[in-house]
Amino acid sequence: FLAATRSMPYRQFAVGPTGRIQLLLNGEVNWRMFMPSDEHGIRAVADTSAPDKWVTRLAIPFPDLIPGGAKPGGTFYLNVIRVTSAAVGGVSRPTVDAWISNSTVHELDRLAEVGLE
Repeated sequence: FLAATRSMPYRQFAVGPTGRIQLLLNGEVNWRMFMPSDEHGIRAVADTSAPDKWVTRLAIPFPDLIPGGAKPGGTFYLNVIRVTSAAVGGVSRPTVDAWISNSTVHELDRLAEVGLE
């Protein structure tokens, strides 16, 4: 989850174990939520060769990072989330792990502030 402020609009990037990328725009187009967009320069490489882990490397160009683009000296807000389905995780319900403690998906007020040089 990436945003220019801790409020709408914001972007949601989803990446799967095959490296497939889905960008959802939330609030950018007539304040509509979950608008899919194929217009991004994001690259993802996923490595699932190990039996017990999945590693993904992402490259997100600054112009595609947040609405209006990220600029040197600027600030943006983010949270990195992993959602594991119950079927894959062997548990009774999906689990959510977040980079920001005590947060979950779509919690804009909990996004971390990142400053660029």
